Amino acid sequence: MARIQLASSSNPEIQIGSIAGSLHIKGHGDSNIRIEGQSEDALQYSFQNDRLTLSCDSDCVLRIPEDSSLSIAQVGRDAYISNVEGDLKVHQIGGSLTLRMVGDTVAEHIAGSFTARNVDGNLSVRNISGSAAIRNVEGNLEAQTISGSLGLRDVEGNIQVKTSGNADLRLSTLEDTVHVEAAGNLHCDLRDSMDANIHLESKAKSILVTSPDERTRIQTRTHEFVLGEGGSQIVLKAGGHIDIRSRQRDEELLVDLDAVDDLDNLADEITGQVTQQLESQMEALNQRLSSLSERLGHSGSRAAARAQERVARTQRKLEMKLASRRRGRTVSPPTPPARPVEPVDTKERAMVLNMLQEKKISIAEAEMLLHALEGRPIVQPPEPPVAPEPPMLPEAPTPPNSVENEDA
Repeated sequence: MARIQLASSSNPEIQIGSIAGSLHIKGHGDSNIRIEGQSEDALQYSFQNDRLTLSCDSDCVLRIPEDSSLSIAQVGRDAYISNVEGDLKVHQIGGSLTLRMVGDTVAEHIAGSFTARNVDGNLSVRNISGSAAIRNVEGNLEAQTISGSLGLRDVEGNIQVKTSGNADLRLSTLEDTVHVEAAGNLHCDLRDSMDANIHLESKAKSILVTSPDERTRIQTRTHEFVLGEGGSQIVLKAGGHIDIRSRQRDEELLVDLDAVDDLDNLADEITGQVTQQLESQMEALNQRLSSLSERLGHSGSRAAARAQERVARTQRKLEMKLASRRRGRTVSPPTPPARPVEPVDTKERAMVLNMLQEKKISIAEAEMLLHALEGRPIVQPPEPPVAPEPPMLPEAPTPPNSVENEDA
């Protein structure tokens, strides 16, 4: 492993040409740049006038000042970028792209799935070949083409999105316009205190509108209504069913429990390490999933039965990983294309919330269960540290010769 450290300012310009493997970038509070690659021969870089140009023939890890501006031309596999507040431009990612706590972002071509959370500015994505999970955007959102499904939470600016799969929207604020098209089904949760003019189009002629006071099923292609005093424009179009709901604030905990998006990229990093510690974590996770499955089995409801089936699928995947490691494989097999995330329906989500309120499960277990229900990889929460036991003192002094023999 080659490690290089460069002294820089607090806001250098980073230009990445080509990364053959995966790319992991994290911003920090220091005024320096740290580069890690498989070997020195794999790294090609130059650093002049506070400007870094970099290419790498292997996986690459970067630690850069958090105010850096960042431009990425091409990454062969997955990319993970966090805590970078400067402008971010991404041209092509051969795998999945994950963003956490970034500034204004433009991404053009992503071959895998896309995850973005806590974007301090505008977010524009042109082409996503997989599914997308987007949360907490403090500017405008534009996603021209999403081949998979879409999960969207809390965008403060205008929204313009088109997806070839299903769409699940949770919006607590509105700017001027929201325009979302989904080839599949579309589910949208709104705050009942919002003011908006809403236009719905369902090619399947299946629209369900739910408010705190009533529930209306409409079997027409289009439907329009006014929420509150009107004002903002919401246009939702779907090839399948449309389910739109205005929720009261006391239901907001359901949204908070859904904030378990995308520990999967961190899980991928951990899964890549063949260590005894990892196997112990996976064993403990499997045991916790088994315990959750048993409690779901005692519920007897249809929602619990469906949830139990999804948890069982997650266990089977985990057991396959454990079995492959025990056979001594040190290189992970190629990862199959990610299956589109299955949305958790309202009954399953309410069931998890009830179990939490009745203290049948902990908050960590609720998050783990929701993650399993959505079919996402999950990570065993860290166990609290255990204080070491005091050493056993001998009842009588031990002769020096005995001590020497024990040390030997």
